[in-house]
Amino acid sequence: METQEMPFEASVLMRLPLAEATLRLMRHVLDPAELDRLYDEFRGGCYQRQLTFSQMVQLIADCLLGPAESARERLLEADEQDELPATTRAFYDKLSRSPIEVSARLVGHCHERLRPLGMASATSLPGCLAGHRVTLLDGKVIKHVPRRLRPLRWSEPNAMKLLGARGLVAVDAETGLAECLCGLADGERQEVTLVPKLLAQLSIDGPRRLFVADRAFGFLEYVRQFDAIGDFVVRMNRSAIFERDLAVESRRGTDAGGRCWEEETGWVCRGPQRLERIRVRRITMPLEKKDVLIVITNLTDAEVFPAAELLDTYRRRWGIEGVFQQITEVFDLKRLIGSTPEATLLQMSLCLVVYNLIRMVHQYAAVANDRPPEKVSGEMLFRDVRSELTTVARLLTPAHLELLLVPLGPEQLQAWLLKLLQGTWHRKWTKSARPRPSGPPKPKTKKLRQEKPHDSVFRVLRRTP
Repeated sequence: METQEMPFEASVLMRLPLAEATLRLMRHVLDPAELDRLYDEFRGGCYQRQLTFSQMVQLIADCLLGPAESARERLLEADEQDELPATTRAFYDKLSRSPIEVSARLVGHCHERLRPLGMASATSLPGCLAGHRVTLLDGKVIKHVPRRLRPLRWSEPNAMKLLGARGLVAVDAETGLAECLCGLADGERQEVTLVPKLLAQLSIDGPRRLFVADRAFGFLEYVRQFDAIGDFVVRMNRSAIFERDLAVESRRGTDAGGRCWEEETGWVCRGPQRLERIRVRRITMPLEKKDVLIVITNLTDAEVFPAAELLDTYRRRWGIEGVFQQITEVFDLKRLIGSTPEATLLQMSLCLVVYNLIRMVHQYAAVANDRPPEKVSGEMLFRDVRSELTTVARLLTPAHLELLLVPLGPEQLQAWLLKLLQGTWHRKWTKSARPRPSGPPKPKTKKLRQEKPHDSVFRVLRRTP
């Protein structure tokens, strides 16, 4: 009896599970009809004709994920294959005028489409916050903008590093996914001015939100906005005013690392008469080099929300810095396609979307292979994703992918991804072990200073006994 052979195209995709998982998620998240609807809603005075917003997004996503090494290479390939309905110059012109509101809304739009596919938490939060949804806030400015535009070229007024757009990003602490983005064209302005716009974008459905932010947000006007829709754990700014409630005794204790803390109850105030105020707990912990960590929170019940656990929650704010490091170094935000603020913000938005896609593949690969998500290296996994996507691009045409990647609903897609990634584990995906210190931090060694600007290996070896 003759066995029917599998078509070549299907066999290629079957042997590249990471590429198939990423492509299926991209088709679900970057649906052309939904993207064009988003553009029409927030485009303002901009418009689209032959080159649509969904086509631009797909082309830039291809540059970020591979196989193209540059935007120009991907555009020339698309032009040769009749995938680019306009000239390459038209693409760059449209990129330079991308509406800031559309770019900002793109992250939240794609996150909402990913939410039904959510998997296990990427990290565990303190038990006292079981009823909260912890949201990390921080700003990101795009640096080292290339000087392609004539007004940006080297001159006496421009002899400094150039900043692109600035964004305020919200990241879900449990899943590690970027939830939404708000943007400013002027990179010199502060991201704290975007707090009202960002809070308006965030969904209020589900558990009560707990906002975690650094000292730039540690003023009365910002923590009051957090308090209006949820709770907060924010590092207090040195310029903010705290007035202690003398009727409540202060508390002292140590955290899991042996570091001492002290907490007081009172109010964060503003104004000469200090009439504008909000009741908070202030938790103080001495740090190295005579620095002090001062955290304020509206979770005033010290029995239900212990100070040590709130300090541990604030330390997790560093997770958003990890997101920024990944989108800059791993997903090529440092290699900017455009030079205008609008172009840089759109690329930043797409880098966050790509980060979310790879993060979702990361979580599915961990769960399907019974591995803790926090033990999986996202960078090593992304290298294999990019390699497999390059192979798919070389062997299969867009028409083949259109036939093979049949659209699936959220529940079907979730089951399919778990089945697809089961048994695909590689040891190199395991994150390097870095044990968490159980005691107080060790003192830093004194930095060695060079006695002369250069030396030779030959002379160093000769001096070594």
